[in-house]
Formats: sequence, structure tokens, C-alpha cells
Amino acid sequence: MRSAEQTRRVGSALAGGRGPRPEAALAALLAVPLLLAACGGGSGGQAATAVPPTVAAANSATTAAAPTGAPRTVGELADRVDAAWAGVRSYRSVYTAEGTGIPVPAAALPDASPAASPAASPPAVVDRIEISREVLLPDRQRQERRAGGAVVSEGVAIGDQVFVRGAAAEALLPGADPAAWLAVDRAALGPAAADPLLARLAAPFPAGSPTAAVPDNLRPQELRPLGPVEVAGRRCEAYGAANTTELGVRIDLTFAIDADDRPCFVETRSGSAGGRETFAAYDLPLTIEPPAASTPVAASALPATPAGRD
Repeated sequence: MRSAEQTRRVGSALAGGRGPRPEAALAALLAVPLLLAACGGGSGGQAATAVPPTVAAANSATTAAAPTGAPRTVGELADRVDAAWAGVRSYRSVYTAEGTGIPVPAAALPDASPAASPAASPPAVVDRIEISREVLLPDRQRQERRAGGAVVSEGVAIGDQVFVRGAAAEALLPGADPAAWLAVDRAALGPAAADPLLARLAAPFPAGSPTAAVPDNLRPQELRPLGPVEVAGRRCEAYGAANTTELGVRIDLTFAIDADDRPCFVETRSGSAGGRETFAAYDLPLTIEPPAASTPVAASALPATPAGRD
């Protein structure tokens, strides 16, 4: 069993940090493709090692035989998803993270969306974070972060220009009005932004398919068929794999794809912490525009040591 100290070190390593920063560890979990890449190790370090996934008991009814034509290895699945992804024009996804213990603001954005309730104040610490995302390829996306059922942050990205308000704006520029939109260049956000929404908006975009970052050492690993699952009304097939970090900690991976090889969800889990991105719908008639009014923020105006970069 892994010690608490080892868990902390793993989270810090995945997020690129050095100290006990649960919010930095969350930043790594918030972007599944980034975590997959982290599993593969970096230049100058010892590469992570692929390990056999846990084998279900012989009498388990949850392990199904691979259907005809099913991908046999992680690399084959990734290649099929990449090929199918080339035909995607827009999509909607929902990301959920558990076991984070990350603080959230005390109040919701009152006018974030019709579903947002000003009375729904999130608790000081939550164990589950939800970020919804609408993407219009090649370069437009809109994201909302919810905690305790309330919208606490919004973000819009058009090319390399990023617009944020709510908790993300306060994390970017302490003292900023959370109800007002800030505009900033993506490069100014930094690769390890501590705020969950900023972490996702800071990631390279477009980044390819959700499996584009599968590391080379994981590609030959045989998949473990997990059987059919239903996601947003679509029948999908789920497959399991596993990997270990440089610190020897196991990360379990689950991929689910539909009959057209498009992702239904991608999940990563290590101990009590984990994240899943569920792809709810494809090729939607989306319109994503920048906010009507925003305040530009130059990189030089940001704190010298923003949260998540120290």
C-alpha cells in the first residue's frame, strides 16, 4: 500500500511541482492526455514502465471477451481513435475529478448560465470537481467549472486568446473582480496553473485526439476488454490498461470507444484520486464567441510567482 508521502510526491511529480501542492497535483489530473503523457516519463528521467493490468477473478461477470475487430493493444486503440478524430468538427465533454480536496470560492457566479443558482454556494473544500467543455474545432472552446452544483468559473478560448472570469480570474490576478472578464494570452498562463480551469485552458490547443499523448512505452501493452457500457445513449466498448510512474506508483487507465472509434470516455485513476472525461455529443451546431467586454491583462501585469508556478 502506498504511503501518504508517496502519494503526495506522485501528485507533485505529475504536476511538475516540488512541494505538497494538492492543487498542483489536481492540475495534472485535470487534463487526461497530459496525464497519459506524464506516465511516459520525460527527457532526462527514467521512463515509466508499463505493467500488466489487474486481472479480474475467473468468476467475474464484468470481464467480457473482446468483440470481433476490437483493438488488441493500447497503440492500436490510439491509432483508431486518432483516425476517427480527424472527422470530428465539434463536441461537448464533461470532466470530473475526485479525491482532490481543492478549495473553491464561497460564492457562485450569479449569471453564469440559466442553470447556475446564486444560492448554491459551494463548500470550502470539495471532493469532486466538474468542468464542462464545448469545442468548435479548430481553435474555439468554452468551459465552465462547477463545484457543489454551482458555476464558479468560466473560460473562453479563441486561438491563443483566453478569457476568464470567476475563481479563475481571481487565481490569475489576485484582487480581480470575479464577475468581470479578463483577457490574457495563453502563453502567460503557464503549464502548471493551479486553478483547475486555468490548467485546462493553458494546455496546448488543439491537442489532437484524447489518445494522441499515449506514450510509446504503453503502446504495445495488450488491452483488457471490460465489456459494453452505455454513455450518453451510445453503446461503447471499454478497455483497461495500466502504467507506473517513475516513483513506482500504478496508474490505471480505462478507454471507452463507440462503434465509430470515437471516444466515449477516457479515465485515469491512482488510489483515491482520478479523473474521467466523458464525450457526451459530437458534431453539434455550436457558436463560440468572445465575451462582449473584457479587460486585457499583459503577462507583465501578472504576479511574479503565480499560484501553480512556484
